[in-house]
Amino acid sequence: MESPAKVLEKWSAGVEAFKGRDHRKAISSLQSISPESHTAKTMFCEAVVHRASGNLESAARCLESVMEKDPHLAVGYFLMGIVCLELKARKADAPYYFEQASHKFTVRNEVGYATLGLRFKLHRASCEYNCAHALWLNGQGGNALLWVQAARKTAGAAGFQYMSKIDELESILTKKEKSTDCDSALIPLL
Repeated sequence: MESPAKVLEKWSAGVEAFKGRDHRKAISSLQSISPESHTAKTMFCEAVVHRASGNLESAARCLESVMEKDPHLAVGYFLMGIVCLELKARKADAPYYFEQASHKFTVRNEVGYATLGLRFKLHRASCEYNCAHALWLNGQGGNALLWVQAARKTAGAAGFQYMSKIDELESILTKKEKSTDCDSALIPLL
């Protein structure tokens, strides 16, 4: 088992390489952490780099480890939902992961991930909207409508930056359109 200082050094090198868009170096730094020393946070960072590199299967494996190591880390479930949709063969699994991510918010509707070296916040409404979108893509419009309405309620007057996406998907769902022509895409993580 590596010392926490050594793990932090390797993690930091990986994050810095990723920020510099050197994915190969980032993966190398993160994978040099011994398996028994990896935490959910270091595995999450490795998953982000794999996804950015287009290696979705490796990203999914890392995210499975993330959820196993820390079943309360909402962002792990959120990114797994996105990866499942990108993998196409796992598209049907995506709503589950977005739903699980939304259930991790117990008090606040927003959480920051600066401790992971990431400069974003995850909002419960993003999880709910993406769940609705994934359900819609899987032909489950009725369930999708419930989730998009939950996203609207959660987003409320918080100045949520993706309200137009919620409006568009809700409009499609209430009209019960079969069309797959929707400009709304998933709310991104990165």
